[in-house]
Amino acid sequence: MLTIRCPHCNSQLNIQEDQAGMTFTCPVCGKDFTHQNGDVPPVPVYAGNSCYSTSYNNTGTYYQYEKPNMFTAFTHYADFSGRATRREYWLFGIFTLVMQLFFNIAMGVLLFAFESAAAVMVVNCLGMVFSLAICIPSLAVSVRRCHDTGRSGWWVLISLVPCVGWIIYLVFMCTRSQECDNQWGAYPIADGVDEVWPCVVGIIIHVLLVVIVPVAMLLPALNSSRESARRASCINNLKQISIGISFYSDCYDGNTPPYKGRDGMELLRPELGDNENVFRCPSVTEGKDSYYYVGAGINTHIANSSSTPVVICQHHGDKGVHIAYADGHVAPLDGEYDSVEAIVRKALNGDTSSREAQKVLENARKIDNGTYR
Repeated sequence: MLTIRCPHCNSQLNIQEDQAGMTFTCPVCGKDFTHQNGDVPPVPVYAGNSCYSTSYNNTGTYYQYEKPNMFTAFTHYADFSGRATRREYWLFGIFTLVMQLFFNIAMGVLLFAFESAAAVMVVNCLGMVFSLAICIPSLAVSVRRCHDTGRSGWWVLISLVPCVGWIIYLVFMCTRSQECDNQWGAYPIADGVDEVWPCVVGIIIHVLLVVIVPVAMLLPALNSSRESARRASCINNLKQISIGISFYSDCYDGNTPPYKGRDGMELLRPELGDNENVFRCPSVTEGKDSYYYVGAGINTHIANSSSTPVVICQHHGDKGVHIAYADGHVAPLDGEYDSVEAIVRKALNGDTSSREAQKVLENARKIDNGTYR
């Protein structure tokens, strides 16, 4: 009588010595396999909590069982019996971690790059469905991994212990297989190589998921906060420029400074203490053309001060533009515009008949055409 193993499920079968070379059907998995003479590895003996090592004879070779892959755990979806090698457990863990990483990155891209709330909701729902789908196989493969190390499946609960529980659990999941048959099943490694690389790769990916992904998710939020601070600083700059224009116009019968210098506001610099930071939008890395001075040569006493723009900032992308008006107040204007003239027309709200409005539009066209630059 010989004891052999099924190359598909590793179950033990007893055959007669003269049946070598015949085809058998495994009573456990129902698959057919052919037994070749000399393919009979001795079966290690389980006796309580100890394993007796047994060497293979010179003519015996291992069966080439199918190695577990990332999806093997799904074929044992709710199987809490048997054993699972480090390779089976960690390859399944790598698959789940990669999928979670994919869902997190997808939600981040959709939220911050495309600002599509509906798409984010769809991806989030898919992520929740995936998480629910892997709950049972994750628990099952963890229990089988404990069995493979000679421990009861209840040891998975050690991960619930605060602080140290997850460390002990991680050690259990990285422990090599018990090198014999035990009370939960046959020794599951046919070629004798208990691979450790899946543990290393799984831990590295887990660190990436736990550490790098939250940081990556926070970066857009931090960048958004910084941009909000820059917009607030820009509005403050425009208010100071408006005060400087008011001081100048009060001294010159309501007339604003003529366009002079690189940005047209050269005559305002003495009024504001020659502080260059006031004339530079914080969202612009280079100071050239930070603000557009469109109010040159108008009379604030005549103009409709509350709707006549004098200084424009167009450096905040889809967050709109900032406009300083002739009466000194600063307000944002929503939308994206392809020219300074388009911004001025929107700010004037259709009132372009006055001489001051025409002058502002003329200045805007000169800026667009590069005449002032």
